[in-house]
Amino acid sequence: MNRLIKSNKSGILTVFWGIITLFFLLEVTLRIPFFWQKYPIYQYKVQEKKVHCFDEILNAILLCPNVDEMIRHPHGFHFELSTNSNGERITADESKEDRLKQKSIWAIGDSLTMGWGISDKESFPYLLSKDDWIVRNLASDSLGSIDIKNILQYKIKFTTSYDLNLPSKIVWMFSRSDFVDDTSQKSNRFKFWLGKNIYSLIAIRSLLEANKYAKDRNDYKDDLLEKFEEPDNNHPTLLALQEISALSKKYKIPILIILTPDWKYTNGPPNYNSAYLNYMDQFFRSHGFQVLNLTEKYKEALNQDFYLLDDGHPNAKAHRLIAKELNATLIKFK
Repeated sequence: MNRLIKSNKSGILTVFWGIITLFFLLEVTLRIPFFWQKYPIYQYKVQEKKVHCFDEILNAILLCPNVDEMIRHPHGFHFELSTNSNGERITADESKEDRLKQKSIWAIGDSLTMGWGISDKESFPYLLSKDDWIVRNLASDSLGSIDIKNILQYKIKFTTSYDLNLPSKIVWMFSRSDFVDDTSQKSNRFKFWLGKNIYSLIAIRSLLEANKYAKDRNDYKDDLLEKFEEPDNNHPTLLALQEISALSKKYKIPILIILTPDWKYTNGPPNYNSAYLNYMDQFFRSHGFQVLNLTEKYKEALNQDFYLLDDGHPNAKAHRLIAKELNATLIKFK
């Protein structure tokens, strides 16, 4: 009996150490650059994790400081992503002396404002900074309105604490995805650390996303267009927007909201979801925001391709249009 027990223990230990050994061998293999190049979706996920950090103060995943990465998307396009020492995506005026002490424009929001999928110099905050505006791009991808409110509160508190100038205006390309992001489960430091540093988990995530891409190439079909249902008055996104409005009024910082047609269905003309756009336009105006609704400008462009293929984010052409219209609007309020 004792021999049998010892034999079973020995077998279990052998299996255990075998699994541990295989795990470490897999982790080492997955860190070899050759492996990345062979599987673009995996390389993309590794790079995506590399440029993001967990901010313990804001309890949110944001861009890391001092990033300088050429990100290669599995759909065939690539883009340069660079941040400064504050973790803000760079703009054209980074080299100006006492930049933080001067009156500036803050660009807030998620991946739409940040410019995910296009290079630094193609994003509308960067283009705007070339038109003699001092611009700080505070946006980061996958944020909801609650996160954006928290970031704004923190940045305002920091700015006033160090006797720096608050922005003369804030611009925000609002994303419909906030209604989902604000109600989804948030990551925590440990979960984020695992997802960033355990490469076998990244590989599993890559396989799942590759399967998703293969099944759904996001083809545009009229019957797939989402119908917009007005959210409840106590929806977390609307409550966060009201708090942001209160911040705007308290510190006398005008906030200009940019609205564009839906971008989820990417391989076709823009989705002019008038119900959604009209609702948000009226909501923002009724709560003291200024609104730049670019729906008509998109229509005037005769359904040009304004989205990254099979991805959905605004492309460089869209950002040029946004920067042009935004600059003209800001001059009116200057």
